[in-house]
Amino acid sequence: MAIAEWGLLSFRHLVYRRDQSAGCLAASLQNRIPPPMTNRLALTIFALIVVAVLADQALNGGAAGVFLMRKFIDMVEYLSFWR
Repeated sequence: MAIAEWGLLSFRHLVYRRDQSAGCLAASLQNRIPPPMTNRLALTIFALIVVAVLADQALNGGAAGVFLMRKFIDMVEYLSFWR
């Protein structure tokens, strides 16, 4: 399939598979588009994050949150080096 036949689809819709006839790695379009995030899913993820933060405060005094924030700051500084 030529690139011109793909149209405006992005590369996230590509699925790489082994071509049975040619024996080479070929890209084929995936006909399914992932479903959008629903309100129920967003609220579930939010609730899990709130529970994790509250558990960290109750069990560790917030130490895990501080650790993650320090690592996040280190990552941002590392990425700003490549800018």
